[in-house]
Amino acid sequence: SCDDGADLGKLQALAGWLRQQDADVVGLCECNGWQVWDVEVLKRALGYPYAAFQTASKPTRGHVMILSRSPIQVIPHPEIDAMYFHALLHVKTFGIHFMETHLCPRHAEGRYQEVSKFLPVVQAVGSEPLLLMGDMNSMMPSSQNKIDLDQLIQKFRVVRKGKLISRHCVDGPLLDPVSYTHLRAHETPEHLVCR
Repeated sequence: SCDDGADLGKLQALAGWLRQQDADVVGLCECNGWQVWDVEVLKRALGYPYAAFQTASKPTRGHVMILSRSPIQVIPHPEIDAMYFHALLHVKTFGIHFMETHLCPRHAEGRYQEVSKFLPVVQAVGSEPLLLMGDMNSMMPSSQNKIDLDQLIQKFRVVRKGKLISRHCVDGPLLDPVSYTHLRAHETPEHLVCR
């Protein structure tokens, strides 16, 4: 994040880490402040020949980016961009659809609305390979054997001026737990949102 001003020098550490990972495709969230640079400048600074960038709904929100070693085809979704809190970027590279998302951080209802909006896009891809990745701003209880309720509340609730404000989860049962690593296009938005 470069919230305090555009400085390409701040990207050097990330570029070094990316070189160590040697990934063919990288999805990035929280690209705050990066919207002031041309995508050509960003991809060179980060060491990738191809890149796509999606600005968030406001300059101060979390922009997203995808880097690739293969040419990228951007698949725009202006109808989704208009309602997203942060951003969604859909590209095709290496013959695979990649959707980098940064879901609403404020409440489950916002995430549910965003997922409901992009789920038809996922379904339209059909049998082509697709990877949904990004910051879901939600927890995955299915990834833990035991959840400590006090720890959960401390981590996912915020107290402002003495008032408890739910952010990521609302108390209650999960709707149909699902393995997020095996998400399929026929699944409903409820599978993606902790409510």
